[in-house]
Amino acid sequence: MVRRVIIFFIVLGMAAGHTVRSQTVIKGRITDRQTGNALEQVIITSQGGQAITDPFGNFTLGVDEKDTTLHIHRLGYKSLAVSITDLNSPFRFSLDPDPVQLNQIVVSADHVQRNYQEYPGSLGLLLRKDLQRDQDITLLNSLNRVPGVYMQSGALNTNRITIRGLGSRSPFSTNRVKAYFDEIPLTMGDGETAIEDIDLTFLERVEVIKGPNASLYGAGLGGTIRLMPGNMTHGNHYRVSQSLGSYGLSRQTFSMKSGNQQRDLMLGFTHTTSDGYRQNNDYQRINALASGTLRLDKGRLRLLGQAIQLDAQIPSSINDSTFAADPEAAAPNWLSVQGFEDYQKYLIGLSYQWNTHNVSGTTALFANLQRQDERRPFNVLEDTRDALGIRTVWKGSIGRKSFWAAGTELFFERYDWQTFETLTEGKGERLSDNTENRWYQNIFAQWERSLGKRWHTVLGFNLNLTRFELDDNFVANGDLSGDRSFDPVLSPRFALNYAASDHLNFYGSINHGFSTPSLEETLAPDGEINPDIQPESGWNFELGSKGSVLSGLRYQVAVYHMPVSDLLVPRRTAEDAFVGINAGRTIHNGIEIDLQKDWRSASGNTLSLFLNYLESFYSFDKFETEDENFNGNQLTGTPDRTLSGGIDMSLSKGLSVYLNVQYTGEMPIDDGNTLFTDDYLVSNVKLDQTFSFGKWNMVLFMGVNNFLDEKYASMIQINARGFGGRAPRYFYPGLPRNYFGGVSLSFDQ
Repeated sequence: MVRRVIIFFIVLGMAAGHTVRSQTVIKGRITDRQTGNALEQVIITSQGGQAITDPFGNFTLGVDEKDTTLHIHRLGYKSLAVSITDLNSPFRFSLDPDPVQLNQIVVSADHVQRNYQEYPGSLGLLLRKDLQRDQDITLLNSLNRVPGVYMQSGALNTNRITIRGLGSRSPFSTNRVKAYFDEIPLTMGDGETAIEDIDLTFLERVEVIKGPNASLYGAGLGGTIRLMPGNMTHGNHYRVSQSLGSYGLSRQTFSMKSGNQQRDLMLGFTHTTSDGYRQNNDYQRINALASGTLRLDKGRLRLLGQAIQLDAQIPSSINDSTFAADPEAAAPNWLSVQGFEDYQKYLIGLSYQWNTHNVSGTTALFANLQRQDERRPFNVLEDTRDALGIRTVWKGSIGRKSFWAAGTELFFERYDWQTFETLTEGKGERLSDNTENRWYQNIFAQWERSLGKRWHTVLGFNLNLTRFELDDNFVANGDLSGDRSFDPVLSPRFALNYAASDHLNFYGSINHGFSTPSLEETLAPDGEINPDIQPESGWNFELGSKGSVLSGLRYQVAVYHMPVSDLLVPRRTAEDAFVGINAGRTIHNGIEIDLQKDWRSASGNTLSLFLNYLESFYSFDKFETEDENFNGNQLTGTPDRTLSGGIDMSLSKGLSVYLNVQYTGEMPIDDGNTLFTDDYLVSNVKLDQTFSFGKWNMVLFMGVNNFLDEKYASMIQINARGFGGRAPRYFYPGLPRNYFGGVSLSFDQ
C-alpha cells in the first residue's frame, strides 16, 4: 500500500512537472480593427488559463505548447479563435465590431476608450455595415440618418453639412463643422471642410460628435466628424469592383490590405466619372490612398497619404420657374462660360503612438496641400493652399477610477489666390492678387473620474488662439493689407453619466463652443479688415439617455438647448462677393431620437430595423438690421423635422436587402420666412448577392435611388439675390429616379 502511494505521488509530480515545462507565457495586445485603438476588458482563454486586457489592451497569459489556440471574446465585438505559430513574439490581433451589440462597441470620440452607451454626449456612430446600405459614392444618405445632422448636395462636388443648425448659412460649402481623417484635419484655415474628398472605399467607421462636446478637437460649435480608415493585422485581402449607373455614372475601385503581427499595409484607388443629370455637370474624381503601420515594442508608427484629382463642371443653382419647368438646366451665366473647378489635393500624415503601463500618447505631423482653378461667370480664380501642423495628445490613468488626456494642436496655412477677368475662352487681365497667412493653436485637457459604480464625471477645456494676416499684392485699386488677432477663447466642458444598469445610461452636459470667422468674413465691403467682427460663441445644455430595453431595442435620446451669440451672417455685396456681420443671437433647441433593433437566427439570418427622428426649434432670438426685424423667425436653411427609417435583411445564403426612406420637412429660404421649400420623402433600395468560392467572394449588387421619383431641392441657396433684373436662384434640383449596379470580386489569403 505504501509503495502504491509513493508511486502515485511520483507519477503525479512527473505529470505536474511536465505540465509546467510545456507551458509558455506570452504577452499581447488587442485592438479595434476599425480604429486601431486598444481594447480593455477583452477575455483571452487558452488551455493554460485566462487573461483580461488592461486599459491599454495588454495581457499576459500562459499557453500550452501542445494547444496554442486562443479564444478571444469581448462584448460588442465578434469572437475569434486563433492559433499562435510563434510563441516568442508579442501577440497582436484586432477584433471586428458586432453591429448587433452596438452599445458595447468601444468609441474614442474624446481619446478615452469607453463603450458607446457610456459616452456622456450625443454621438452618431456609423459602422461599415451602415456605410454599405447605399450606393458607395457619397456619405449623404449615411450622415442624414444621424439625427441632428443634415447634409445637402447640389452636385457631387457641391455639399453643405449642418449639425444642429450650425453651418446652414455657409454659401456653398461646409463650415462650422470640423472633420478629421484619422488624425489629419480636413478643415482648412478658413473653416471650410470638403468631406467628399474622402472616398467611402477607404472608410471603416465614422463618428459624429454633435455640438461643442469635443473639447479635445477644438470645441467647434457645430461639432466634429471623425473619418477612420481600416486596419488589417492578419492575412491579405484584395478587392476590385466595377459599377455603372444612370446619367453616365461609372466607377472602378481597387483595394489591398495586408497585415501580420509586425505591420499592416493598405493601398486603394478609385475612379468615378459621371455625365451628370444637369447641363454643364460632367464629373471626374480620382482618389489614391496608401496607409501603413509598423508595430514596435511599445508603440506603433503610422504613415498615411492620399492624393485627389478632381475635374468637375458647375451647373450652379437655378430660379423657381426653371426648377419647376426644366430642372436639368444649368444657370445660364455658368453655362455660357462652361464653369468648372479643377483641383489636386494631397493629404499626408505621420503619427507615432506609444504606451507604457500608465501613460500613452500620439503625436501626428500632417500636411494638407491643394492647387485649384475655378472658372466662374464673374472671374477666374487660381489658388494654392499649403497647410502644415502638429497634433499631440497624452493620456493616462490614475488607478482604475481616474483618467486624463491633454495636448495641443498647432496649424499654419498659407493661402495664395488670384482672380482674372473671365473671357469667352481662357482668362483676361488680373483683377486681384492676395496672400493670406493663418495660424491657430488649440490647447486642451480633460479629466474623468468614476464616482462609485454608477456615476462618471468629465471635466475639460479648450483654449483657442487664432491670428491671420492679409497681404495685398495687387495695389492698383489700393493696398488692402492688414492683420487680425482674436482674443483667446476658453471653452469649458462638464458632463456627468449615470449607469442605472448594465443596459441603461443617463447623462447631462454643459459645453461651450465657438466658431472663429474666416478672413473673408472679417473684410468690410471696401475690402479692408473689419476689427469689430467677433467669433460666434454659445453654450450647449444637453440631457440624454442611451441603452437597450425591451429585449434588445437600442435607443439614444437627446434634448438640447443651445443659444448662440454674435451669429456670423454672410451678406452678398455683389454676385461674387460676401462680407460677414455679427447679426445677433439664435436659439437652437431640439429633440433627437435614434432607435435600432436586430434579430439574428440560429441559421445566421439577420433582420435590422432602424428609425431616427429630429424635431428642431431653431430660431432667431435677436436679429435686426437697419430696415428689417427677424426676431422670432425660424432659422434659415434648416428643416423643422427629419425622419429616416429602414430595414436591413441578410440571409445565410448571401442575399442582402436594404430598404430605407428619408423624410425632410420644410425649411425657410430667406430670413424673413416669406419663402419655404416643400417637404419631401426620398426612398432607396439596394440588393446584393454574395457568392463564395473558397477564398474568393463575388458580390453582385443593384439598386434604385429615389424610386418613388420625388421632385425636391437637394440643396438651397439661402437669401439669394437677383442681379441685372434676373430672378434669385435658390434651388439645386435633386436627382429623379436613378439606377445603379455592379460587381465586386475579393480574395482573402
